[in-house]
Amino acid sequence: MSHSPKSVLLLTGMHRSNTSFLAKTFQDAGLHIPADSYNREGHFEDEDFVQLHMYFIKKYKLKSRYSIVDYKKCRSLRVDHSDTTIAQKLIQQRHSVYDLFGWKDPRTCHFLTFWVKIIPNLKCVFIIRDPHVAVNSILKRHIERSKIKYRPDLWFRYHRFWQVCNQQILDFYKAHPDKSILIFTPDDILDSNAEAEISDTIIDNWKCDLKRIQLRKNYNKYLITTHQHNMPERINQKSQKLYNELNKLRSSERNKH
Repeated sequence: MSHSPKSVLLLTGMHRSNTSFLAKTFQDAGLHIPADSYNREGHFEDEDFVQLHMYFIKKYKLKSRYSIVDYKKCRSLRVDHSDTTIAQKLIQQRHSVYDLFGWKDPRTCHFLTFWVKIIPNLKCVFIIRDPHVAVNSILKRHIERSKIKYRPDLWFRYHRFWQVCNQQILDFYKAHPDKSILIFTPDDILDSNAEAEISDTIIDNWKCDLKRIQLRKNYNKYLITTHQHNMPERINQKSQKLYNELNKLRSSERNKH
């Protein structure tokens, strides 16, 4: 099978959306993506890209007091020539060794438009998790690490952040459906038909020289937090509306097969 030269597979999604699981699955399929020992299975993050994204967030003042990162600032972001050159050199360094490589970093959600401009053959795999489960998982970690009590403002703040990340995914998908795959966790992970369609798209349509993607094989429910930790059970309507819109796009795409 021939594959497209100089391809990049970008793996991303909101924090606590099983992005590390996704990266491990693609590494097992043959994608060059680094691992680390931060958590039990590894975060599988390329530190060069993580540091570059953190640098961008700080330099271009993308932080928000309401949602960690500001959506409008990300949408209007204009990366200067010197920083674009840094990013291009990083891609060139990886491509000097690998025809196909990828990286995973949740922060990539904020720079999708930037990356697609400098990587013509960019392909994106987005993992989407129910906003209320994802936010409760973030709050649980935040409280355990910071030793602070739960506050309602944290719940709203992280829901806004979920909305910022996933709205950017939605924007990119609408602009580049041929470069995008949406994977809902855990639904698509446990669905053999969805797993087969994802593999077909990546291997046959995108011509990526990888083995079949085995989502179910790598899934370990014991490593994915689901308990509420006394978090609110109420629904954030804005998050739910966005989640439903993404789900409709995913369902529409599946129905084409």
